[in-house]
Parts: sequence; C-alpha cells; structure tokens
Amino acid sequence: KKGNKNNIGIKTVILIPIIILGLVTLISNVKAISNIRRVNTGATEITDVFMKNTILLSEIQKSEQSIHRDALSHIVAINLDTMIEKVNALRSEEKVMDENIKKYKEICIKNGDNKSKTIVSSVIEKNYNKMKYEIENLLAYSAAGSKDEAYALANGRIATYSDKIQLAIQRLNNMTDKGASKSAKNLTNIYKSALVSNTLFIVIGIIVILMVLFC
Repeated sequence: KKGNKNNIGIKTVILIPIIILGLVTLISNVKAISNIRRVNTGATEITDVFMKNTILLSEIQKSEQSIHRDALSHIVAINLDTMIEKVNALRSEEKVMDENIKKYKEICIKNGDNKSKTIVSSVIEKNYNKMKYEIENLLAYSAAGSKDEAYALANGRIATYSDKIQLAIQRLNNMTDKGASKSAKNLTNIYKSALVSNTLFIVIGIIVILMVLFC
C-alpha cells in the first residue's frame, strides 16, 4: 500500500507540470489567434476604409478641377467644335464626380461616419450643385459670345464654390489621415502586447519543462 501511495505521489508530481504546460500552451494558442484576428481587423480597416476614402477623395478633387477647367476652356474656345468637345468632357466628368460622391457617402453610411457624411452632403455636394448650376449659365453666356459675363461667373461664384469644395476635401483627407494613424498605432500596441504575452508564456513553459526534468 505504501508503494502504491508513493507511485501515486510520483505520478502526481509528474502530471501536474505536464498539465500546467498543456494549459499554458492552450492559453498561448488562444491568445495568439485572438491577436491575429485583431491585427487582421485593423489591417483590413486601414486598407478597405482609409485607402478607399483617400482614393475616392482624390478622384472627386480631380473631377472638380477638371469640370472647372473645362468650363474655362469653353470660354476661350475659338470654334463650335471645340465648344462641343469641352461640353462633352465636362458632362463626362460630372458623371464621374456624381458617382464618386455617391460611393463616398455609401462608405460613410456603412461605417457609421456621420461627421464625414455631413461634410460631403452639406459642403461638397451642396456647393457642387450650385457650381453646376452656374456652369450652365457660364456655358450659355460663352456660347452667346458674352465672354465678360462668362468670366465674371468663372472668377466669382464658380470659383467660390470650387474653393469651398477643395477645402472640404482637404478637411476630409486630414480626418482620414488621423484615422489611419490611429489604427496603425493600435496595431503597434496589439503587436507589443502579443510580444509580451508570448514571451511570458514561453518563460512559463521553460520553467514547467525544467520542473519536469529536475523535480
């Protein structure tokens, strides 16, 4: 009976460190999987949200500048064919800008970004619609040969609306950059936390193995 008790005691001494090692390994794996998921989520956010926002804002900015430029080019056009060409280019760019504004608003709604959506709706879209209206007047003046009136619109109301759109785009870009920086910082913190946790689990694992070998 005494021998059996000794055997049970030895088995217990051996099994306890093994069980601890198993638990440490299990916890370590669960923690690693959790960290990987968090890193993937953060990386996806940077790629899918911030990069898409930056690209769309760049496209909206280029379209607005092209529309403004085509309107000015219509004024200085010396023949009917060139005027028609500029109008067609302007209409094409307006469609692109309309579509990109729509896409940007959809991304804002999807991500619950009400602040950016408000800026797009109340500043960019509002001034863009006013700009399009005045461009129609500009084209009418230009086609009728009233160059002074056309230039007055281009350098007055249209330029004002254009400036407001560009400032709003810059503001949204700044917000996007801050969001991306914040997400990148979170990824760094997750990495540091994972590094500390994994190091701790490795040390514990080594201690348990030494206990099994020498105890």
